Amino acid sequence: MTLRPELYPYPGTGRRSALSLRDGPSERYAPGAAEPRRADVAQASVVSTSPYWLVASALFLAGLAALVGLFWETAASAVRTWTSSDSYNHCFLVIPICAYLIWHRRDVFTRLAPRPSLWGIAAAALMAVVWKLGEVSALLVIQQLALIGMTQALFLAVMGPRVTRALAFPLLYLYFAVPFGSFLIAPLQETTAHIIVRLLQISGVPVYLDGLLIHIPAGSFHIAEACAGARFLFTSVAIGVLAADLFYSRWDRRILFIILSALVPILANGLRAFGIVMVAHLDSFEFAREVDHVTFGLVFLGLVMAILLALGMAFREKGRASAGSPAGAFAAPSSGDPSYPRYVASGIAAFAVVAGVSGLWRVQAPSDFVRPAELSAPGIDDPWTSFDNRSRDWRPSFMGADIELVQSYTDGERIVDLYLAYYASQRQGAEVVNQQNNLAGGAPWSLAQGPKVDAVLDGGPAKFASARLVSGRAVRIVWYWYWVDGKFTASPVIAKLRQAKVGLFGGSHPAAFIAGSTKVSDSEAVAAEVLQDFLRNLHPLSEWLALPAMPFGATGATSMITARAGRKPG
Repeated sequence: MTLRPELYPYPGTGRRSALSLRDGPSERYAPGAAEPRRADVAQASVVSTSPYWLVASALFLAGLAALVGLFWETAASAVRTWTSSDSYNHCFLVIPICAYLIWHRRDVFTRLAPRPSLWGIAAAALMAVVWKLGEVSALLVIQQLALIGMTQALFLAVMGPRVTRALAFPLLYLYFAVPFGSFLIAPLQETTAHIIVRLLQISGVPVYLDGLLIHIPAGSFHIAEACAGARFLFTSVAIGVLAADLFYSRWDRRILFIILSALVPILANGLRAFGIVMVAHLDSFEFAREVDHVTFGLVFLGLVMAILLALGMAFREKGRASAGSPAGAFAAPSSGDPSYPRYVASGIAAFAVVAGVSGLWRVQAPSDFVRPAELSAPGIDDPWTSFDNRSRDWRPSFMGADIELVQSYTDGERIVDLYLAYYASQRQGAEVVNQQNNLAGGAPWSLAQGPKVDAVLDGGPAKFASARLVSGRAVRIVWYWYWVDGKFTASPVIAKLRQAKVGLFGGSHPAAFIAGSTKVSDSEAVAAEVLQDFLRNLHPLSEWLALPAMPFGATGATSMITARAGRKPG
């Protein structure tokens, strides 16, 4: 008997095995011949899984189509953001990239038999709960993340843990399709401003930083959102994570490359903005203003990204294994292949759990609530009085508010403007905490967030969030806070959690955003004292805010009101 290594195809894969054993009736291992390794025998003994793959793949795709249909608005909201925001245009490429990565790994996962898993059904239930929390708190990003999680849970339920591990990277990469990270724009603006100022100081250029305004002898520059570099940062990290998986197998190298893909665009964006400011200093301010900053930035930062990728390829691991090949991926499937009814049952169970849990609670519709008809301004004690301020130059903008009110007060010398956005009930697109809400109100003010401040409200201690508005030489300070579920808070996170609590378990549905602002004339410390004195004399707001749910006549101070409830204030 002779041991003859030959190449035979893996059943159903098109691949040829490294070793197979032909053992005819009269053949036995030759004396002294080395026994083949167990792993080689396992590779050679993989059974055909093609019929199971066809059934499992068809069931997963059908379940995925049903998921998208059930959560169509969630999926459509993500696509709308991809289209409307330049920062997320790269998300269009994520799904095709994941499809390619799955195809690229076909030689790995097709050697495994898909097996339904109860863990996938449990994960689907958990993701459905997360989606529900996103719905009641009107957080689209949570709903979108949960939809990706439900897709992965469905895959796990139908394909099983071994196939899911083999395709872990493409499945996790799907999260880059979620338009997430807008909260980083403000910190990125501040970081860019500080990089510019530091480089100008090193270059010997006189510079003064005022919030997001940079003043040099040639003129002033405002670091707008488009200058923050968020678009390039998000794209760079998405490409960096993909490249790290393709170039390296060692986790330390992967993590290092991902960190570089996040740090390099931030530093490069600061260098780009510094170059534009230096053009104004060395040549002319008009020329620097006429430069297409966005196009110049894309070309410059694209070149930086190309250099980063070239460095990554130059140091890639020479013996890089087939991407995504987990340990044990080539082991033979477990004995006893699952029956077709088990595939169908697992897919239907996962989908039924998602549909059932997501519909477990009913969120009360806005039409169920009494809309406020009109709203009078809150009263105040002497020496403060309300007045009609026609020279007011500050008005925030809050989406979907049922009533917006702006009222000016004076003590004879100082002026405070009070703004209120009132919501009979919060719903998607009409929330006190929403990234589309604009505290500055747009031009001419630019905004920089400040620290939390302590003051007195409704006769007791309270915390307020603060911000600083700048327009040329004019400066305003703003203190603001939220009223949700009948309680005040300065934290947008707590406001969102209370919104979710009301949606899930009931509570006080009306909500409001309140802000007080005064111009800085002497110093910001003096302006803060003005706001503190104003709040001490303001009549209790908690009682006043409970009134708009009932129609009542306008009384008290004259106010400028914008009502969006279908009736004009009387």
